[in-house]
Amino acid sequence: PNKFEVDLNNGSGQFHHDGNYVGLFEIPQSKISGKAISDVVVKVTFSPDKWSAIGMTTEYYRGTLKFVIDGHANVQIPALGSYQFDAKFDDVIVNVNDPSKDDTHLCAC
Repeated sequence: PNKFEVDLNNGSGQFHHDGNYVGLFEIPQSKISGKAISDVVVKVTFSPDKWSAIGMTTEYYRGTLKFVIDGHANVQIPALGSYQFDAKFDDVIVNVNDPSKDDTHLCAC
């Protein structure tokens, strides 16, 4: 868990599949309490073209669907004099239907 309260602002990013843009996500403005592990509901919009959608559906049913995501958010830590920075992440691979259901590399568990 984090030690201090953290405020998230202006978070967003994109989903890519096979090098093509297929959607976006928005991270809502959120306060994450100190000494807590928190979940934030993220709004996701997919807009692949017809052939990408067919390919993604096929991969999903085969258990091989993966996305690459890029994004950013402004992070503010009030306890540190409202210190803030822009957090950026690139080329994060998300295995959508991990067959073993134990892919926790994105989790602080």
